Amino acid sequence: MDLVNQPFTEKGQKTLDALVEASRRNFYTKGYYKTTVKDITKDAGVSVGAFYLYFEDKLSVYKYLVTTYGKFIRAHISEHIKASDSRKEAERAGLVAYINLVRENPDIYNIVWEALYIDKEIFKDYYREFSESYIRQLEKSKSNGDITYRDPEVVSFLLMGMHTFIGLRYGTLDTKEDVEMIADEVINVLFNGLSGNNTNQ
Repeated sequence: MDLVNQPFTEKGQKTLDALVEASRRNFYTKGYYKTTVKDITKDAGVSVGAFYLYFEDKLSVYKYLVTTYGKFIRAHISEHIKASDSRKEAERAGLVAYINLVRENPDIYNIVWEALYIDKEIFKDYYREFSESYIRQLEKSKSNGDITYRDPEVVSFLLMGMHTFIGLRYGTLDTKEDVEMIADEVINVLFNGLSGNNTNQ
């Protein structure tokens, strides 16, 4: 089932965009449960009836937001890693891009993680789709002899966990640290290990 009824006119698209942006602001500042459809439409400057032209209910616009975030983040990272010649370069470029993106959009964590209390399937689908996308990239690198592993899903979630919590720490809780330095440290440990071959180079 489609989460949104797509508009057919430029005016309709502007109304939809205003509703989505108002939803994002309200879910971020108030949380899902304290936000009403009336709050969203008032913020967007449209009637309550206009909301229901595009969305079935508040949950639909929330799901749409989370789904849109996922696509937006994956597209953003893909754009920044496409020139990479190795998995190592791609991981570093992707991490830098992700931290910078989170610094510009700190609401991502609040809105996506609230799904744990709203509908766990939304949360599971969000990370499942990330994992599937990551696995496709990992398989390409493995087939090129660039990396090796046994279970691609485990590796995808390991790397996603790294991005998620590094992004949380340095993208929302502390935005003053040098992103390049952070990426160097993470990639050094990721590709050289915590002992033995570890190097600060």
